[in-house]
Amino acid sequence: VKDGIISDKQAEKMIADSSARSKEEKSNKMILTMSIIGSVFLGLGLILFLASNWDFLGSVTKILILAIITFGTFFLGYSFRFGKTHLPRVGSALIFLSTLFIGASIFLIAQIYNIQADSHYLMLLWLVAVLPVAYLFNSAPTAVLSAVIVYIWMFLFTTGSSSIWGALWSSSSTNGDIVPYLPYIYIILGSAIFAIGGFHYYFKKFSGLARYLRLSGLPVVVFF
Repeated sequence: VKDGIISDKQAEKMIADSSARSKEEKSNKMILTMSIIGSVFLGLGLILFLASNWDFLGSVTKILILAIITFGTFFLGYSFRFGKTHLPRVGSALIFLSTLFIGASIFLIAQIYNIQADSHYLMLLWLVAVLPVAYLFNSAPTAVLSAVIVYIWMFLFTTGSSSIWGALWSSSSTNGDIVPYLPYIYIILGSAIFAIGGFHYYFKKFSGLARYLRLSGLPVVVFF
């Protein structure tokens, strides 16, 4: 306006258009946020319904429901992160949520078919399933989840227990001779994860994961 490039009326119109566009974007984000919250409550309602009727559902029906929830959450997160809506944080959160559903699905399917597999094998399968997600989407929460899965897997593997609670409440374990060395094992494991996290700094694409992997290893080393 001062330089005479545009008139006062043009400046006022540009400000008004910018304000209207900003309000429209806020409104769209509010609608999307409310939709997501509604979807979450709908999902919780579905989970509660399934929990109350789980024993009455057929095996195929159970697997279909688990697949729909898991892949549906993943693709919804993918569309939010990379689609036209461009809500990367919401999309990343939903993608991470889908990795939790993957773990739940693995254990529930094993329960459905009475698969006689030790829990540490199932944890390892969960790790194999979610670890690529951490790197494909540069997902820090999934990287931390992967580290947690490794810690749980190591505990179940070394104690020979079928569950964490079983090992904690039981006075004996299959690999009783190894249990006293658990602190040393976790110090080595935590140090390894810390070192792996530092190694990620050499790759610009995965440098965002480095800090979180190091933070996943350091507390374990300090604790033990």
